[in-house]
Amino acid sequence: TDLVLIRVAAELDRELRRAVLRETREEGRHRFRLIFDGPQRVHSVLISLRPELPWIGRPAGKDEGPRRRPGKFAAAVNRALQGVPLVLVEKPTADRWVRLAFADGRALVAEMATHGANLVLVEGNGICSAAARSPRSARDRIAAGAPYAPPDLPRRLLDPFGADAEAVDRLLADGEGSDPPFEILRRRLFGIGSQGARLVLEESRRTGRSAGAVLEARLEALARGESDPVLLAEGDPLEAAERGDLDLETTLLLPWLPDDPAEAERCTTRQDAAATAGWYHEAVERASAIEQRLATLRTLLQREIARLREAEIKVARDLEGFEDPDRHRLWGEALLAGLGRARRVGEVALVPDPYDPDGAEVAVPAAPARSLQQVAEGHFRAHRRARRGLDQARRRSDWRARRRGRLAEIEWATGVGRGREAVQALEGARRGEGIPVGLVPATRAGRAAARRGRPRLE
Repeated sequence: TDLVLIRVAAELDRELRRAVLRETREEGRHRFRLIFDGPQRVHSVLISLRPELPWIGRPAGKDEGPRRRPGKFAAAVNRALQGVPLVLVEKPTADRWVRLAFADGRALVAEMATHGANLVLVEGNGICSAAARSPRSARDRIAAGAPYAPPDLPRRLLDPFGADAEAVDRLLADGEGSDPPFEILRRRLFGIGSQGARLVLEESRRTGRSAGAVLEARLEALARGESDPVLLAEGDPLEAAERGDLDLETTLLLPWLPDDPAEAERCTTRQDAAATAGWYHEAVERASAIEQRLATLRTLLQREIARLREAEIKVARDLEGFEDPDRHRLWGEALLAGLGRARRVGEVALVPDPYDPDGAEVAVPAAPARSLQQVAEGHFRAHRRARRGLDQARRRSDWRARRRGRLAEIEWATGVGRGREAVQALEGARRGEGIPVGLVPATRAGRAAARRGRPRLE
């Protein structure tokens, strides 16, 4: 929420002033990591533009994914700001954006609005130089070469930082009967959020003070740096995310320590607001990534099982339509055994059937331009080809049936697992079947590795 963002920006400003930007990295579609060299140590700032939950803070750990080549925006930031000291991190109290100002006049603006997050590089003269996102709704204020303008506050919402306790209480009184107080605080006050509204109302009920008075005091404490966000959780949320049992109903990032002693006992923090926020958000993103990875692997496995089933059905139909290979052998044998009694009639040769005790004639296809011995040899070759084709088709059908059975066992064995262990188990089972678990690099070596991993037919 906006309340957490206030303290995160203040801590980043305290820690990073005069630190020099070393590098901007892309860690994924929505994640940017800024690496700063400070006087004592290296600092990292993570900016996530994840639409449903954007955030800025200190990352909870190192980037564990493969190093990516900087995209167009990250490369532009590196060209402009690499080696330049940071002089200010500021957040206007009523806006959901943070400005990182550098010594050369340029700035990075992190817009943290839900479903509208962005990262914008602004020149010293206020001109927009580049942006990580280019949404149509923001073209009038985010366009390369045009003056940059931060997002406007939503209309018809009360700015809690510009209103006193009486204004907030009037808002609650005017809405009484139409909406519950919680919904009024959450939806009609900008930046308070669900947890802020809940904490204000609970403290108001316990202390007897009005909700407006409680909120005014809490906002003043935030502005003075007297309170910091806390994490309400049972244990380490990152470990819970790895296990696949992170409960977002009970794992909450709160803008301040709750007034309720029982709830306050369950709250923890890291070294500062930026680290606490990063701890929570990294856990949420990690849990989401693991869940999505597991769902993707299971979907791909189900598709492979369905593909094999369809291939089995097709092969079964093909087998039904196969010509009997033995008839070519019988024709060849009949021709060789009855060469002396053979009669040609058009494109067939009539010869006695060697396996018929009554000596009935059998019609053998025979091209007029070929001798009967050549025709017999041709039928023997056709018999061998047909036999090989039929045997190979049956082997393929049997192989697919066995493979589908093994994949079905994998699906059953890994269908109820959760977390990182379930992902690793499913990836290991797929590798055991020669199924890639990631994208194949578009290189000659990558394609060769993929070919080596393909299973052979038995």
